[in-house]
Amino acid sequence: MINTPQSPVATAIPRELQQQISHASSLLREGRLAEAVSVAHALAAAYPQQSRALAFAAEANSVKGDLPEALGWIDKAILYSDDPQHKIKKAWLLSRSLRRDEIPPLAARIAGQAGSDATLLWQLGKLYYHHNMLHEAITHYELALSAAGENTSWRYDLGIARFYSGDADRAELDLNQVLAAAPQAGPVIYLRSTLRRQTLQSNHVADIESRLKSDFRKEDDEAGALYALAKELEDLGEHEKSFTALVAGAKKKRSTIHYDISSFESTLKEIRDVQDAKALAVPVPGWEEEGAIFIVGMPRTGTTLAERILLQSGKVTDAGELLDFGFQLSAAVQKARAANPDLSPAKATL
Repeated sequence: MINTPQSPVATAIPRELQQQISHASSLLREGRLAEAVSVAHALAAAYPQQSRALAFAAEANSVKGDLPEALGWIDKAILYSDDPQHKIKKAWLLSRSLRRDEIPPLAARIAGQAGSDATLLWQLGKLYYHHNMLHEAITHYELALSAAGENTSWRYDLGIARFYSGDADRAELDLNQVLAAAPQAGPVIYLRSTLRRQTLQSNHVADIESRLKSDFRKEDDEAGALYALAKELEDLGEHEKSFTALVAGAKKKRSTIHYDISSFESTLKEIRDVQDAKALAVPVPGWEEEGAIFIVGMPRTGTTLAERILLQSGKVTDAGELLDFGFQLSAAVQKARAANPDLSPAKATL
């Protein structure tokens, strides 16, 4: 039987191909991208019907940042194999390419293959979650846990999805289950505290204080617990105690961050110098028709308020807090600097 796109069949991976892919993977890990891509293309040419070789060519080009090329290779891999992992890879490539409309039908195809494959069900949950399809994410996380049994990491993912879907009560049950297995998980302790406004009748202050009496293996985790304590004490009106916990948490967190503010300051200065009044006054093409409205701003500058005002008009619908603007801006800057390497990131925005 001839292996054709219309009749994909599984074929054993030759040992030599496995070894060469392993070698090329090491090149990727070492950052030798050009060599890795060259080897990947040679393997794809030598094994044109081996989906593993084709999928690796997609991976190499993805790491290189050539998403159209990567998508072309993963499509070829899918033609010669019904392996759902190739489709998962394609879905994330589509996501990075901002082609989100193509993801739901592809995810539905993967779900049709998932059966009781717990790992694949969890992967689908992650895919749905990262694309604001929270109901579908929760469903697949639940199916994954049902198929595999309890998994602390997956339970946390489920709790996060429920939190963002507005189901705070069930999210808290999930997080408590995670904390039963990982009592010093700082991010989980903090997230649990943010699910709702704490009250005198219902809070976790004593629980958090008890956890803080033990030595934390990671300063990040201790910082998370201190931030949680600060938040709950603030809710209860214990402002001095809250601020003391907040300062202690901030000190712990700062000790884990190796950050040079001078680099950030120089970047901001360059942006101010480049985007001066003259540059901002230059006319740019507009968009008169209906379409997406991007609300762009730094944290705590009123972006959420602006969104709610627009939603109350009844003429706009919410698409969630997408990262498209940043992706598009980064892509435009990279394109400009590829054409003129002497440009700084700030000057490339002009």
